[in-house]
Amino acid sequence: MDAPEPQSYIRKLTNYMGITEPQMLKAQPKEDSAPTAFSYSLYYVYYDQYTYIRGVLFQNIFVAIGAIIIAMQVLAGLRIAMIVVLCVFLVFFELMGMCWMMNVVMGGYPIEMNAVLVVNLVTSIGFGVEFCNHIGMNFMRQ
Repeated sequence: MDAPEPQSYIRKLTNYMGITEPQMLKAQPKEDSAPTAFSYSLYYVYYDQYTYIRGVLFQNIFVAIGAIIIAMQVLAGLRIAMIVVLCVFLVFFELMGMCWMMNVVMGGYPIEMNAVLVVNLVTSIGFGVEFCNHIGMNFMRQ
């Protein structure tokens, strides 16, 4: 059984979710109105992530950059903290640019925004901090 295309499914899902709102069960249901039902399928669990995944990505990135600023300011000072944050942001920006290039420019290698990509991008922030932190600390000592 083939899975439906994510973009068309997300569009249908968000349209459907916009029309219906969760209803609380009442003791006295109205006789003239039909109860609302929400259809469920196995793919819903996987496609529901596409409705909010970009917000999760940017929330994680901003929290990580804020934590880097605070931690590096305590360890090394504001100047080194800003240099490290700039380098880490540029690592993230480059990876997002590569995703865009693979999708738009090359076209044959689609990279979808999903949970795996978000985890990889947030992990790249961690690796960027690891390397840029050591370079910044050595720069500060010299």
